[in-house]
Amino acid sequence: MGTDEAVATSLDLVADHDRVVTIVQGAASREAGVRALGGGPGSDPGTDVRQASVPVLLRLAGKAGCASP
Repeated sequence: MGTDEAVATSLDLVADHDRVVTIVQGAASREAGVRALGGGPGSDPGTDVRQASVPVLLRLAGKAGCASP
């Protein structure tokens, strides 16, 4: 989500704006209070987001019958 249009669209589509994040922090996302993830200045490294997603992804992978090497 790097462009102003992408920020506006994401905020329009996602009711809970706390769930909107970006790895490309621009003026529009900064002004909207969108959390930046990654290694950029002022960014959250995203560790909590990644750790929280593991059980969800494993559950979904199990339902789909996926196998991991």
